[in-house]
Amino acid sequence: MEASGRETSGAGAVAPPPAPVAAPWFELDERFGPIHDEPPFAEVARQPLLPLRLSRMGPSVAWHDLDADGDPDLLLGSGAGAAPVLFRNDGGTLVRVTLAGPRAPVDQTAVIPLPAADTARVLLGLSSYEAPPDEVTQVPAVVSAAWPAGAMAGVAVTPLNRGVAPGSSGSVGPLAVADYDLDGRLDLFVGARVVPGGYPLAGPSRLFRGRPGGGFEEDRRDAAVFGSLGMVTGAVFTDYDVDGDPDLALSIEWGPVRLLRNDRGRFSDVTDDVGLGERLGRWNGVSTGDFDGDGRPDLVAVSWGDNTEYRPTPGAPLELHFGDVDRNGTLDLVEAQRDERLGASAPLGALGRLAGHIPPVSGRMPTRAAYAEADVGEALGVWPEGRLEAAELRHMAFLNRGDRFEAAPLPPEAQRAPSLGVLVADANGDGREDLFLSQNFFATDEDTPRYDAGRGLWLEGDGRGGFRPVPGQESGVAAYGDQRAAAAADIDGDGRLDFVLGINGGAARLFRGAGTSPGLRVRVAGTAENRHGIGAVLRVVYADGLGPAREVRAGSGTGSHDDPVQILGLAADPVAIEVRWPGGSVERVEVPPDVREVMVGPP
Repeated sequence: MEASGRETSGAGAVAPPPAPVAAPWFELDERFGPIHDEPPFAEVARQPLLPLRLSRMGPSVAWHDLDADGDPDLLLGSGAGAAPVLFRNDGGTLVRVTLAGPRAPVDQTAVIPLPAADTARVLLGLSSYEAPPDEVTQVPAVVSAAWPAGAMAGVAVTPLNRGVAPGSSGSVGPLAVADYDLDGRLDLFVGARVVPGGYPLAGPSRLFRGRPGGGFEEDRRDAAVFGSLGMVTGAVFTDYDVDGDPDLALSIEWGPVRLLRNDRGRFSDVTDDVGLGERLGRWNGVSTGDFDGDGRPDLVAVSWGDNTEYRPTPGAPLELHFGDVDRNGTLDLVEAQRDERLGASAPLGALGRLAGHIPPVSGRMPTRAAYAEADVGEALGVWPEGRLEAAELRHMAFLNRGDRFEAAPLPPEAQRAPSLGVLVADANGDGREDLFLSQNFFATDEDTPRYDAGRGLWLEGDGRGGFRPVPGQESGVAAYGDQRAAAAADIDGDGRLDFVLGINGGAARLFRGAGTSPGLRVRVAGTAENRHGIGAVLRVVYADGLGPAREVRAGSGTGSHDDPVQILGLAADPVAIEVRWPGGSVERVEVPPDVREVMVGPP
């Protein structure tokens, strides 16, 4: 050891100093943490064999500049009996603003801000799942909450609430907004999640055309398509075929990731045509991004992963048999899987739980040994009328090859926990799209331990469609709890991505960009009735090529909403921004040297 204290090798050479530790991508804002309250609901009283608790799916989260001061404010959905939680952004500091007035007696399932010139306006999806049976259709599917933008300067605002979409037999799941008929006005998709007390029945999903003044009217021209989609858990408008009009991607529980092609405002189901129909799963959410940089939007869908008690295969999928077996007015549910010993499907649930809720089972199956040798029909005395199946439970990317989608499972580290929320963004600012998976699920049935192996996971994109799991010490993300929706914004204007993560029954987490490269901030100026250019597609132009395509969206796939001000990571110095407007017209906007925020539009 030298007098200076520096270590030397045996030959007397000075050892190099340790490499500096890189700052993590994100830092947790310890000052922030509003708690989501989820009042208990006795859903098992009406459907005792539910495999999950559908009353515990919130909160949704959304970023948008609601007070027209140039920075994104935050809104979080709430459980039954509470108002949404609103935060005003004061130069990067989030200040709570109370939403006064009547409170929704049901859960808020989705939040999509659609402000006008001087008015803050938010669309809220309302779930009728917890409503009394005779009031289900009376709960508005979607309400509009509006208040003067300037009123947010105070400590409270009183919104004007009005229904914009009537209720139906199915409770509401995700919402998505785009100008699908290219008339200049934003239109609305309302996804049906489940019939209250009737899982796995869904009720009809619906499409609404925007009207002058911000209202909506139902578009029933393709009601046959939208009425039979299944239980919709996620929805996002995306122009998958790059023809200038927005198509619709949907995640379905007990079904495929569906794709509805839009041809001049009319929709057709092309799920099987593009190769998505063969992946039947229990999908929890869907989003899009150009993961391989070819200019076409790819899909990502999240599910339950492979760290559960289920081990489905294409030859032996997980099955859900359903029907009123004992004719008592309750829809009974039996999970099953093919047992090669029996040459038939055997029930997977414990005998005690099944017999406790379907009394004839105990007489037919006097011992566990008898139950172990019984198929579903023998255990119940009858095969239930309904049957669904899921052979794929892994989280997947689906790469857009033009005429088909190529399935690619996300890395094994991503499969260790369920995910109910997925965020697509360039987190580290390298010019390639990354993914964040919210993780865990605590609302299981009484025989299943909670799924809690995740801490929230970033996946770094390689620009070719592959992803690297980012360790928590590198990403800076270690979020425990029952994670739900996530949404992204640049809340302090530094060009780095920030994001918020909702926790069911717990404190939301705010992660601020720290050790990442600043990107190019792009504001899109649209038209009078589409002020933020929803549906526009942006690409960074470099001297030697183009960056990935980024769609400006309202609704990011799982009830959440990213700020429409885009943060585009940079692989090199940008030359211009290429903009493809709704309808297909393309223009380029030059980016002067050293400029890190540009405005594009109006078209």
